Amino acid sequence: MTALFDVTDDYAILDGNAAGEYFVATPPVSNADASAWSYDDAGSIGDLNVGEIQQTEAAASMGVYGRFDARIRLPSSEVNTLGVIPKIGDRIVAGGHTWTILHVGLPRFGDQWRLECRDLELAAGMTDHVDIRIPDSRPTDAAASDLVDYTTLLTNQAARIQTINGAPTDMHGGTLRGFTKHYVIYLAIDLDLPYGTLVVDSETGTVYEMVGFASRQSITDLSQIVAVVKPGA
Repeated sequence: MTALFDVTDDYAILDGNAAGEYFVATPPVSNADASAWSYDDAGSIGDLNVGEIQQTEAAASMGVYGRFDARIRLPSSEVNTLGVIPKIGDRIVAGGHTWTILHVGLPRFGDQWRLECRDLELAAGMTDHVDIRIPDSRPTDAAASDLVDYTTLLTNQAARIQTINGAPTDMHGGTLRGFTKHYVIYLAIDLDLPYGTLVVDSETGTVYEMVGFASRQSITDLSQIVAVVKPGA
């Protein structure tokens, strides 16, 4: 299997011998129940090496949504102590990062496991909380959209809401007529949402209507809802 990003065996070791914690991943039963991955603490790691950390922006988010890639070398002795075989999706917490394993390289001559890992972060964290409501039926036209009933799928989910385009404003700071602000709402769970889904800010009560959606492409991604504020909600 080919690594997901270009690395070499001569990755510079930044931290030398470091300690960490290993978590075994269990995937959700299905996407339909909107379950997130769960992680069980397998124990402490006394000796691991984190290679050079490469930082990029994971999405066009003005620096909010960052991605870090690194190779972690895990001695076979540590794996034997843990009693688990490293696999894709497991996590290692070390040095202020939560690393998700994307590729597992078997140890050479029984020495070290080579783990290609990724850490995603949201600047200031997932500080918002939202409820997600899906329409029971698709409206026949715009006038009928207010007649649609909704079912609450999830409540109080951690999220990050931010503006993705700045609408021109008048001299008083109001949005000029004819321009609509769009927002991106990041979620750390994998969903399959229909158009017309409503996202309600649990704190402010603001209702957003989904106009676009990007599901997670890998276990390290965040789902992204593109939305506008629902008029009259």
